[in-house]
Amino acid sequence: MTERIRAHDVDDRRHRALDDAFHLLSLPTVDPLAPARRLALIARLMARSGRRVGAAHHADLARRALPLGGGREAVRVTDVLHRVEDECVARVESGTPAGSNRPRRPRVTGLSAPTSYALGRAREALLWLDSTVETSRFTARWPRTVMIREARDSARLDGLPVALVELLHQALYRAHPTHVDSDLSPYLKGVEGPASPTSSPEPGMPTTLVLTHVRRLVNPQATAGARHAQRLGLVADAVHDGLLSRPVLPFTGWLADHAETFRHLTGTATTTAGTDGLVRFLAEGIVAACHHEMALINALPGLYDRLAGRLPHNPSRFQRSVLADLVAHPVTSGPDLVRRHNMTSRTAVNTIAAFRDAGILLPHGTTKYGRTVYCPAALELVHHHDTTGRP
Repeated sequence: MTERIRAHDVDDRRHRALDDAFHLLSLPTVDPLAPARRLALIARLMARSGRRVGAAHHADLARRALPLGGGREAVRVTDVLHRVEDECVARVESGTPAGSNRPRRPRVTGLSAPTSYALGRAREALLWLDSTVETSRFTARWPRTVMIREARDSARLDGLPVALVELLHQALYRAHPTHVDSDLSPYLKGVEGPASPTSSPEPGMPTTLVLTHVRRLVNPQATAGARHAQRLGLVADAVHDGLLSRPVLPFTGWLADHAETFRHLTGTATTTAGTDGLVRFLAEGIVAACHHEMALINALPGLYDRLAGRLPHNPSRFQRSVLADLVAHPVTSGPDLVRRHNMTSRTAVNTIAAFRDAGILLPHGTTKYGRTVYCPAALELVHHHDTTGRP
């Protein structure tokens, strides 16, 4: 009887995140597309847990909640709803009874119940992270920032400690070619995004996602650049698999923070028990990284408001757009602002000067004329919420 109660409790916890999703509908919203996004996310979670009737119902509600003239974002929501319908049809064709609304959980031979539970939590955490990123107005440049943080953590795993501000400086756009540290260049190649994902991973299945990454990690490449590309493979597969819209998961930091445990589990992954432990370790790392990243993204509006309070009473349009960009990407320069915000060089110089006078930006380097500037408050926020705990 005790085992039956315990099994029932495990089954109940597996769907707790899905049940919590309904609290989204009662949260206040300013974005007219937010209700449709929330309903679409619930429909997607229901479809992936086997609740076809509920998924179809909430997909219909999401379509009705879409405002007229929603533009590109409305098209993105519609694409999600199309994927929900495809998943429901695929389940019917695979033999699910027409009237069935019971969850159908994938079973993988050789993985323990706690590991399967951790994989389920990882899938839900990835979907919540994706929703958080896609609904924030400060994350247009977020994938690039995440990839630079991944480069820092990948270098740290290889025994090369480097500050985040230095990598952000090295990765800046420049009007003329400049020297890049030869030790850092292999890691900066992935800044624009990970390489092409592994071909045809099973759609919507974090189990396949993590097992594929396990095979990469137990067979490390010889060169630094190849090892870094291997570590980015998990994020690339998550994007290809539809769990993430963009590469916004800084997962290598988890491996770097738990390097000793990671190396021990990698060494024992040749056995069934060792593989189970490594899969659970990676799944728990995905959950932790997602939670840290969501906390960081949710803190960006507060940082923007605090920094905006230092500007003059009526900041210009360029100043507001540059400040919103700095919150998510805290290192910039004159040429970078010209390229990013379509402003003249003079406007870029004046904007940087105004931000330096307000104490928002500081020069990077030791020269009096700081061509590159950084936002210490934004770097401190990343340091506070980062899984690595390093600036």
